[in-house]
Amino acid sequence: MRKLTAGLLHTIWHSISCAGIAPAMSDNERRAVMLMNRILLSATLVNFAMLVIYFSAALYLSAFVNVAACFLFFLAIWFNHWHLYKSARALFVLTVNLFIAGLSVMEGARTGAYMYYFPALIAMAFLVRVYTSYRELIVTYIFTILCI
Repeated sequence: MRKLTAGLLHTIWHSISCAGIAPAMSDNERRAVMLMNRILLSATLVNFAMLVIYFSAALYLSAFVNVAACFLFFLAIWFNHWHLYKSARALFVLTVNLFIAGLSVMEGARTGAYMYYFPALIAMAFLVRVYTSYRELIVTYIFTILCI
């Protein structure tokens, strides 16, 4: 039974990680899409875990913010599935920043709950593609600083 469950979870993880990968993609593009899908899926799992904690502590507005973030993370995976990679990246950056801002408003900045999401902020640097200019990276982090 344990092997069956582990195999099923591995299959689900792999199929979501490969959403949006086209056969004609280069290896670099394929890795970038898989990385983004895995980060989005990990962020969704963290939000689901926090959702249980928020409901058990009767923090219903914070739980609503988590549900909204989970929906938007899955929407970004769906964008990747339909090969809308820039839109998925922009939605991820927007969701993480607005989620942290919303969580700080709902729970108060002094609780420090936003500290759990700094790995997602660091992951944004890997998702933003820097080729010849750092414009996208600079705009992303300026928006992040404004939201925090």
